[in-house]
Order: sequence, then structure tokens, then C-alpha cells
Amino acid sequence: MITALTLAPVLAAILIMVLPEARARMVALGGALVSLALTVCMLTRFDLAETGIQFKEKFSWIPALGIDYFVGLDGLNALVLLLAALLAPLVVLASWKHTDRPRTYFVLMCLQFTGLFGVFTALNFFHWFLYWELALVPAFFLIKLFGKGEERHHAALNFFLFTVVGSVAMLLGFLFI
Repeated sequence: MITALTLAPVLAAILIMVLPEARARMVALGGALVSLALTVCMLTRFDLAETGIQFKEKFSWIPALGIDYFVGLDGLNALVLLLAALLAPLVVLASWKHTDRPRTYFVLMCLQFTGLFGVFTALNFFHWFLYWELALVPAFFLIKLFGKGEERHHAALNFFLFTVVGSVAMLLGFLFI
């Protein structure tokens, strides 16, 4: 179920790219609402008395490197996942009147949601780091393409430099540990 809520915005992004541009808003909202519904469904079944990870999904992903696809929910990441899932449809609704390249804008928003949902449900470093980087890419393009004012290019470059330096430092730190 966690994989479905994470990939619902990716499916929405794919549909946005193939459907007429006028449908971009509705499809993005639909993807965000599906993720919200799946999150609420899981949280209504979340057992507060049970300690540990719930709704685990684990399978071998890259066996040569010993990397598993491993997602799940505990009490802490369930709360941030709920917050992100609540905000996703609100962000789409707040952007409803966006007219500058709506297809590109809403595809980037959907990819941003996928990155965030993946970050909040990942239970191993490799998976978490992959989704963390995935969340940064659409953020960069949203700043660069849709930011306001002439400084948006400079802001996007600064965002890129800080996130790359931070990501490399974080990756080296985790590899050192």
C-alpha cells in the first residue's frame, strides 16, 4: 500500500504528459487525493499499541549490493507522511489558476510529492537517499522555471549548489559511519 501511495503521483505525472494540457490540474489533484486516501486508510488501521514498523514492504532490489526495497510506517514517519499527504492536494488547489506551462508545472509537483512520500516511508539509507535526491530535482526546476522575478535563476543555482554540496557531504558521512 505504501508503494501505491508513493507511485500514485508518478502515474498522475505520466497521465499529465499524455493527456490534453487542460486536464493537468485535475489529474494532479487526483494523484494527490489518491495518495491522501491511501495514507488515511493506512493510518486508520495503524495500531498504536504495536511497537515497531507497520505496513512493511520489503524485497530484494539490488542483490549484488545487498540493497533491499524497504518501506514502512512507525509512529513518527506516519505523522509527517500524513502532513505531506494533506498538503499535496492543498498545494495543487492553491496552484489551480497557474497558467504558465501548466503541464510542466503539475508534472514537477507530482514528482515532488513522490519524492517526499518516498523519503518519509523509506527504511534504509539507499532508498531514502534516492528519494531525497528525487525530491530535490523538481524543486530546482520549480524554482528556476516558475519562480518570481529575475533572481529566480540565481536562487535556483544557489539551491542546486547547496543541495549538491549537502548531499555529497551527507553521503560521505553515512558511508564513513
